[in-house]
Amino acid sequence: MNNSKFFIDKTLDEYIKLLVENAYREIGHREIKAEWGRLRSFAIVTMNQEGPVMIKCNSVARAWPEPALFGLLSHELSHVIVGDVPDTEKRTDLDVIERGLGVYLAVERVIVDKYSDHIIGRGKDMYLGYNSIRSLLASHQIQQLDLLMSDLGMIPSSTDILLHDFAVLHDKDTSRVLIDGHSINIDEVDLMDDIKIIIGHETVQILLNESVIGEFEKT
Repeated sequence: MNNSKFFIDKTLDEYIKLLVENAYREIGHREIKAEWGRLRSFAIVTMNQEGPVMIKCNSVARAWPEPALFGLLSHELSHVIVGDVPDTEKRTDLDVIERGLGVYLAVERVIVDKYSDHIIGRGKDMYLGYNSIRSLLASHQIQQLDLLMSDLGMIPSSTDILLHDFAVLHDKDTSRVLIDGHSINIDEVDLMDDIKIIIGHETVQILLNESVIGEFEKT
């Protein structure tokens, strides 16, 4: 992930200003302050009806790639919009996605190792995991996410888990990948190296030339 294109090179206030101007204009009139600090969470937002909004991010996030920080800050800004309602965290995540920032939220969830939904409040609320966020994105956003993850070198995977085997069957102009009882049709490929199998915590993804062409849940 040491790609200079994605280094954090702005202040938190500058990142928040970008997000407010482009996705959270309805809170542009509010004073929003942000700072780094030592926390027992990745971020915390405090607010009231009169005073400024205060966002504090854990200093560990300084080492994150920029898109993941955008995801974290978007979640905190959506808290300001959503307010204190039932299933606050889920609604907050959905608000981020509805504002077109779901790609960044998905990257942030991979960074914090949340592939599956994280249930809280004895089942009354949840943080959406990478898999759920991905399923809610439009097709062009999924393509953006896959390209971004590839550029970051952080396609979600677990290198210590192996599938028993998989097969590629060629038939005229098409090919099929057979894997764990799943069959996925693809355009004919010349080299096995063009196909990658990415094993996540909950899903298996099949990539052709770095683009996801199929996905299924692990059993």
